Amino acid sequence: MKFKNISIKNFRNFENINITLDNKNVFFGMNDVGKTNFLYALRFVFDRNIRKNNLIDSDFYQKNTDVPVEIIVSIDISDLNDVDSMKLRAKVKGALLSGQNVVYIKLIAKYDSTEMIANPILYWGGDLNDLEETKTRGVFSELDTVFNVIYIDAYVDLYNLFKKNSAILLKNDKNEDKDTLKHIDDTIVNLNKYISSLSGIKSFENRITPEYNHLKNDNIQVSVKSEIAVKGLYSNVVPYIKQDNDGELYPTSGEGRKKLLVYSIYDLLAEENTIRKINLFLIEEPENHLHRAMQIALSHKIFVDEKYKYTFLTTHSSFILSAMDKVNLIRIFNNTKVNSA
Repeated sequence: MKFKNISIKNFRNFENINITLDNKNVFFGMNDVGKTNFLYALRFVFDRNIRKNNLIDSDFYQKNTDVPVEIIVSIDISDLNDVDSMKLRAKVKGALLSGQNVVYIKLIAKYDSTEMIANPILYWGGDLNDLEETKTRGVFSELDTVFNVIYIDAYVDLYNLFKKNSAILLKNDKNEDKDTLKHIDDTIVNLNKYISSLSGIKSFENRITPEYNHLKNDNIQVSVKSEIAVKGLYSNVVPYIKQDNDGELYPTSGEGRKKLLVYSIYDLLAEENTIRKINLFLIEEPENHLHRAMQIALSHKIFVDEKYKYTFLTTHSSFILSAMDKVNLIRIFNNTKVNSA
């Protein structure tokens, strides 16, 4: 499978552009010329978490809502021995005729002035002039069963990322886990008993009961019960680091170290989907907070590691590009500071 081309019309600061793509693409240029907007054009096509928010008038080029937003991505699937080509071909099915080896994925968003939003509609097929609308269920499109977007922004939050995906990353699927989980439940029951037996609680019960019965003599006892519960087993789990030959745990406090750990977590999340889906990495300025030695190490991971097979990356750093090979370089620029190319 190979990305071939993308055309973007009337989207944010892009009036009408057409760019050749490859499986690894680097977008560079000055600040505020549209690098992030370019990534968002891809996200609106492939990422339902962005698509579900619809588009608003500021997503249209110079707020020209009379013209629809149109984004078209073409992908070559002529390699019949390629696993990813087979995945995409199997999903497109009837919209792709025999002999057609390019899949076109098209997003159209027409502005509704009454609702003040534009609902993105997706189409795909092997003939650009005869595409089929993808089947949808709520915000979930048939396209989302094929592609998994991993968007890594410049200022990732390690702890939110870890907490959000803890159920995926921390699975209790071993037989011995049943005994451990029962032990945790029993420990919580005993903890509540110990808390309820504290002298401060007993003293309060002894003092409050006669006060209540003085107001309303029901011959009752007022008791205080501890109700500590683990509603989310991993709700307070935090990643720490441990040096070799050192049993102490240390917080992941440095921004550079946090960022490298974030990329490691995204690697694991990508592995969870690699059999069923095609992972697309959209990475925004990964050099932020990283020393140049770490940037070089990250460059090797992005451009050499097979996990990053399909990558769209924005950067200002030559160190991030130090290990690049067979990469499509795209310069985004503007002359008027309004229109980009």
